[in-house]
Amino acid sequence: WLRNDLGLDLRAGREQVVNRWQRVRNAEVAPLAAPARWAELDYRVIREPNVEGSAAWRSHRRGTLHGFLVWFDAHLADGIGFSNAPQAPELIYSRAFFPVETPVAVEEGDAIALHITARLMGEDYAWGWDTRVWSGPGDVEGATPKASMRQSTLLGAPLTPERLRKREASYTPRLTPKGAADAFLLSSMDGAATLESIARAAAARFPTLFPRWEDALARAGELAERHT
Repeated sequence: WLRNDLGLDLRAGREQVVNRWQRVRNAEVAPLAAPARWAELDYRVIREPNVEGSAAWRSHRRGTLHGFLVWFDAHLADGIGFSNAPQAPELIYSRAFFPVETPVAVEEGDAIALHITARLMGEDYAWGWDTRVWSGPGDVEGATPKASMRQSTLLGAPLTPERLRKREASYTPRLTPKGAADAFLLSSMDGAATLESIARAAAARFPTLFPRWEDALARAGELAERHT
């Protein structure tokens, strides 16, 4: 993203890429340190959807820090569980790779600290990860780090002026045809009409969007599942 043979300036794209975590499978990893737990979720007592936590390491070898590979170990009952760790058998679950903004050369004994936050915003999570690296085996308390980076998926989402304009308090919104169809479907869910009757009415009113009443039924079902 910083250098290429075509002379293209791709720095704007790079800012988005480094602020996104990626799903990876069959990851060939060359770890700089042993795994560390950054959070524990006990689904018997969870009361809110957000989570955050920290982890810290000492690099056990010289190398380059490119990012953090994240996975889970699930414990369902005594002696029963599974994991998508790199050394575990391949499952349907991908691992997550959180890149650092700029690769960092580390020496054996360097301290690495990571803080991860996951906050539910709407129907998806906004992830943030802060990385700090200190030189040498000494105490890092009060020391100046050799690298300090703050990253967030909020910075990895492309925001056009048009999208930002629609969030202004002075913006006067007007529904698109698809928005009008959704509004009609939702307003028809009055506790008396069935989904079939709602879908047939929507297909008659929005034939371009719903050529068949079954198409309207599929959309009505999605909205009903989400809002009722």
